[in-house]
Amino acid sequence: MLWEGKDKGFKFLAVAPPLPKRDVALALTGDIFEFTVESVQTAESKASDLLWAGQGVNNDITPSDEKYFADGKLKFQFGHALSLLKVQLTLGTELNHDGVPEDNPISELKINGFIPTAQVGYGSLNKSGTAGEIQAYQSVWTKAEDKTKNCVAVFECIVIPQGMDKFTVNFICGGKPYTYTATLTENGSSFFFMGGQAYTLPLTVGKDEVIMSKDGITASPWV
Repeated sequence: MLWEGKDKGFKFLAVAPPLPKRDVALALTGDIFEFTVESVQTAESKASDLLWAGQGVNNDITPSDEKYFADGKLKFQFGHALSLLKVQLTLGTELNHDGVPEDNPISELKINGFIPTAQVGYGSLNKSGTAGEIQAYQSVWTKAEDKTKNCVAVFECIVIPQGMDKFTVNFICGGKPYTYTATLTENGSSFFFMGGQAYTLPLTVGKDEVIMSKDGITASPWV
């Protein structure tokens, strides 16, 4: 590409996975395209993991900006545009009554309440549409050493960054359905899921109930 001059400002946005081929040009301002995470997610699929690199939502950059240019070449530093949600389920020892399970007894874990679609622009990402259901996938299963210890299962899914007052986790454990509603408001304010962050919701599963651990939901950089 040729630049009009080293002090000429511009915006850029690069994304992966690549956008579908289209017959019309992408917008040059405002929202550029729409992105929706998968309703059934798997560990193998990367279709919901939107990566982006870009600058210019508020201020244009110029070819003289060393943060984005090196030897006249534009540098692309991709990061996760969306949020990773992990549901960590610690099984109570009462579920070991008939012996420690070899395999994870939890299945069909689904998250309800997140809006799965966003409008994406130059450094901007805004939820769009109505809330839906996302089926998460198992990422970790740790078998307890003996009947006095706890098994731990972790399920993950990718969600659109947004403010949430609450969402619901539904799953089957040992053939029995469980539902837990995570209430996230604090001092009347919504909890915000941010792009590039991984969130862990720690739950303890008993014979007849599900409770959230006292530490509550936590966040860390998604790497």
